[in-house]
Amino acid sequence: MAASSLTAAAPPDDRQSPSVPEGASRAEATVEIEGGGAGLSGPGGSFTIRFAADAQSSRLVAPSPDPQIVDDGATLLTTTTLLYGDVATYELELSEDVQGATIRGATDTTTVLLTGEHGQLVGGVVDGGSTDAEGNPVATEIVIDGTTITQMVAPGQSPTYPVYAVAAASTVWYSWVNVVTNLPRGYRVDANPTAAGRKQIAWNLHSLHVDHVRAHLTSQGKIGFWNWNIEQQFVCHVVGAYFPSGVYNMESWQPALSWQSIANPWDRCNRIK
Repeated sequence: MAASSLTAAAPPDDRQSPSVPEGASRAEATVEIEGGGAGLSGPGGSFTIRFAADAQSSRLVAPSPDPQIVDDGATLLTTTTLLYGDVATYELELSEDVQGATIRGATDTTTVLLTGEHGQLVGGVVDGGSTDAEGNPVATEIVIDGTTITQMVAPGQSPTYPVYAVAAASTVWYSWVNVVTNLPRGYRVDANPTAAGRKQIAWNLHSLHVDHVRAHLTSQGKIGFWNWNIEQQFVCHVVGAYFPSGVYNMESWQPALSWQSIANPWDRCNRIK
């Protein structure tokens, strides 16, 4: 078993969030790296993730940089170097009203979801872009038992070891939300997902995503821009058949269709191109 280290893989350029637009609603989320881990705080609550000493440090075949804080300061990335059969472990410190659950998502891998006493999102821990020794993507499973999180290589893969298992911890699914008005055909609602927001997309979680973005718009006094059509495009981006790599864009001039009708590689959640 490999213990999690206070190191993190350098994220590729496309993991860095786009610049926050002027007037956008930024997530009230912070990550503070401490001596033995990190404290994360967000709109729904807070938690601490703890790291053990890295028992496998002698196995590292490449230097690891310092921990990375991405998604406009909302997400912590850490890495454990795994040989065949190894797993990474993390310990959480949670308040009594926070519950942890293992969630199986649309890609059939698991993540950890944290919710509060009213069912609100407190945070989550997901795969943050794990790779093998040749730089190939590796899917990992992340599960929780009590307050212990375990990350392991998902079944059915044949990576070249060592595997660099990256975990992403966050308290929010969207780092900012914005409304762009005065466009030739109407307006556009933009939502920028964090690493956790991209991974925790199981169908039974879609209402939490909607609540999250609606809260952003309410804080801006712009909830009036949200309607059934915008929500269907949004749900398509979250749980549909096509997963965009950038900001989720919901356009007012699109036909009012259910998300299932536009969740395909051609429409890509927005039918009019």
